Amino acid sequence: MKILYLCFNLSVGGGVQKHNKAFVEDLIVIGHRVKVIELERSSFVGKLIFIFKVLLLVILFGPELIITGHINFSPICFLVKKIFGIKYFVTVHGIDVWDIKERSKILALQSADKIISVSNYTKMRMDQEIEGLKGKFAIIPNTVDTEKFKIMERSQGFIKKFNLENKKIILTVCR
Repeated sequence: MKILYLCFNLSVGGGVQKHNKAFVEDLIVIGHRVKVIELERSSFVGKLIFIFKVLLLVILFGPELIITGHINFSPICFLVKKIFGIKYFVTVHGIDVWDIKERSKILALQSADKIISVSNYTKMRMDQEIEGLKGKFAIIPNTVDTEKFKIMERSQGFIKKFNLENKKIILTVCR
């Protein structure tokens, strides 16, 4: 499948960018043809260039699907769907979609073919806050860089301090 992927600059090291980079790499690994358009500058001119690139690739590449790596790109996808009939998915990460007031983003979410949430909490919250989203969600949790984070030998000091001998330990991390 030919997929157009819209996202912020992937060379920046934030969590959303890492998620998008991993998502794009996985789409390619499973055999999709993916073209990525990155918003490199958030100035007015930078946004105009981004929109121009989207329209140009829609015409030249002819994607069957557009995936947005962030809610901010969803209104562009809404317009592309109205004009060209191309399906789109919107990826939502958390606070970026809680308590949305912008009508263009709400309409874009309601018109999306799929909403990819990184957590069930965000899905449930959006279901409560915005009408017309039921049945649109898929949950794809954030990934872990297995080159950076590895299973290591247990710290005996930690085990003794918290009385964890012969017990399984599960670490969960959130913000």
